[in-house]
Amino acid sequence: MPDVNRLMSLTFAALLLTNLAGCGHSVAGSSTIVAPAGPFTPAGESHRLPRTLAGALGILAPEARREFEPACRAARIAWPPAQITLLAFKQEKVLEAWGANPSGRFAFIARFPILAASGTAGPKRREGDMQVPEGIYRIDMLNPASRFHLSMRVAYPNVEDVANATVPRSRMGGDIYVHGNAVSAGCIAIGDAAIERVFALVALARPSGRRIILSPVDFRSGASTAEPAQPWVREIYARIRSALRDFRQ
Repeated sequence: MPDVNRLMSLTFAALLLTNLAGCGHSVAGSSTIVAPAGPFTPAGESHRLPRTLAGALGILAPEARREFEPACRAARIAWPPAQITLLAFKQEKVLEAWGANPSGRFAFIARFPILAASGTAGPKRREGDMQVPEGIYRIDMLNPASRFHLSMRVAYPNVEDVANATVPRSRMGGDIYVHGNAVSAGCIAIGDAAIERVFALVALARPSGRRIILSPVDFRSGASTAEPAQPWVREIYARIRSALRDFRQ
């Protein structure tokens, strides 16, 4: 994979040269993006982004700045946000993006519909079970050459998954992504227009500040799920509930 720090330096240099004004579609406050107007790429060319991270960001980063910097400025978050946390809710079929400075509170940036996510409530247990994992994960790889336009890998399994596994590590599965298109086999598909926006936000954040919380329901709303039989799953849900307290509009 190309050196991330070098790619980031190139991207920020490009942003400075563009001298963008920071106007556009603000999502400050309780505004939402329920259905993005279209990909940042030209009409009919959504699958023709450069297939390198630096090349893709050369197109996506300025557009993301135009669209999202006003919301960040209103929340007193520097552009681009140093930290991005994605919240994905299986039952509600919603993905949210929240940003923060290196330290400080997270602020809402945008909300997108999840177009496809296979499986039901409950964590992923093994390869081929078609389940989307549940828990708190790093986003550990960005793929600008995905078969699904763009994709971001969820660092599944994490230590907790491995500790509670019922099958050998080699049979737990992997390659869980948030990606474009509208099909899923254990991944989260949000469409090409949305993935361009989310991909840019995550790519511009610090590598150490990229994470995703995958939850069976949006516990913030008082929603609940069936009480898990396994104590370790109940513990995961308790941690998710606690983590979500930092993400309130």
